[in-house]
Amino acid sequence: TVTVALLARTAMNLSQIHVPAAIDLLGGETRNPGEQAPAFQLARVNGDSLSLASLNGHVVLVDFWATWCGPCRAEMPALQQLYEDFAGRGVEVVAISVDVQSQGVPEFVRRLELTYPVLLDGLSVQASYRVRALPTLFVVDRRGVIRHVHVGYAPGAEATLADEVEALLSEG
Repeated sequence: TVTVALLARTAMNLSQIHVPAAIDLLGGETRNPGEQAPAFQLARVNGDSLSLASLNGHVVLVDFWATWCGPCRAEMPALQQLYEDFAGRGVEVVAISVDVQSQGVPEFVRRLELTYPVLLDGLSVQASYRVRALPTLFVVDRRGVIRHVHVGYAPGAEATLADEVEALLSEG
């Protein structure tokens, strides 16, 4: 029950809320470390598109989130700080919004002054990563392999992320 209580405080369990019927999020496990990260190409808030393949050779933090998710809103400034701290070192942060109605996302990004790529319409990508709770963050190495998975957010979690990123950067 401690794990359930922790999950409730740090993440939004998607089995407890309305999820579009076209996407079955209840079957199977979230993608695991050691698996290849599923490819994607999505529109950015600024209108361009971004693919995971275009980030090949970088350590990538792929974060699934939504504007209505409290733990997600708390996590975003910490990810912005990580993005700034690792600027120019071969690290990318990509936030994939799973908001069904994405028109509020650009204002959310402006309000929080997020400068890392924020992608829209990520429900199909969410399904391919088998995300069950928000936020869920995947740490992907330079070869496109998932190395770490973080479900939920608690203040201070960014220190663990920074350590994981540093370790992956040192692998060369």
